[in-house]
Amino acid sequence: MPTLECRHCGAPLPESAALGPFTCPYCQTVNEPSTVLARPASLSAADQKEAIKEAVKEELDQRLLHGSPAATTPESSPQPDEPGPSHDSAGGLGSLKSLVASFGWSGLILIGALTWGVLEKHHNGRLLRQDAVGSGLTPKDLANLQDHGLVTLKVAPPPGGWKAYDPGLELPWLLTQARAWAPDARLRMLQMTRAQSNGTVDLQDDADAIVEAVFDSEEAQARSATSHARTHAEVNTGLVLRLAQTKVQAQLTWGEASQPLLPTSETVPLARVFAALQSARSLPDTPLTGRLTWNAEAGWVWGVQSIATAHHAPFVRASDARIIR
Repeated sequence: MPTLECRHCGAPLPESAALGPFTCPYCQTVNEPSTVLARPASLSAADQKEAIKEAVKEELDQRLLHGSPAATTPESSPQPDEPGPSHDSAGGLGSLKSLVASFGWSGLILIGALTWGVLEKHHNGRLLRQDAVGSGLTPKDLANLQDHGLVTLKVAPPPGGWKAYDPGLELPWLLTQARAWAPDARLRMLQMTRAQSNGTVDLQDDADAIVEAVFDSEEAQARSATSHARTHAEVNTGLVLRLAQTKVQAQLTWGEASQPLLPTSETVPLARVFAALQSARSLPDTPLTGRLTWNAEAGWVWGVQSIATAHHAPFVRASDARIIR
């Protein structure tokens, strides 16, 4: 026997709703006999969920394709008299609103969960189209990128691999990636999370390990300032490269013209920096977080501290691993 449901909210209705006008006790919608929806009782819960899952995926794909925001409620779906992608309801899919009416409250909950999973990928209020924007991009493609979001780059692994990544030893490799974006790119700051006592970071298996570097470029600023693609005062002020779990991700920074470029970065391997601290009995408990920054008096320096105890080590000059007291 078919189950009768409200045409608006999908709540179950008694059989008498099919005989005359019936007011839904949940949403107060008046259901005429011709508008009461009947759901086949033979449709299994698994089939319902699969149908909803496919329909939500189709709906979101269509909205991304046409540049409209992802739907978060059934009411935000396009109506028949509005422009927007249409769906064939003969197969029981229809619009999101029809799905809720067809499959009841469990369908609404599932739709909410699926939609939330997609919306979690938002960045600065915009949906990151990871597959469309990030798939196959190389560092050189960043020169023409106008997107503010985080994109995944296609690059060869660092010479020393990902498992034991030494941020100091691999800095030339990282700088090569940045200079594909802008030939005059220079480091402004490098930071790391979860470095071990041997000066390496496990960017393969440690899900919490991250190396992030910020680069500046006067050429990129000038290029974006004269670009016809940008019609406002913002210019591309820099580039952030983020390394984690064998991936290289990039994000362009935008704003007013930044300060002049810093002197060329130079550093010995981080393993040598940590060895100097160990010799002086000044290396904090690992794992460590740290930064490579510019100091007007000492030049490029490393500063590290213990994640567990927050104990700071003395600064170490990056060019020769000399401890600065």
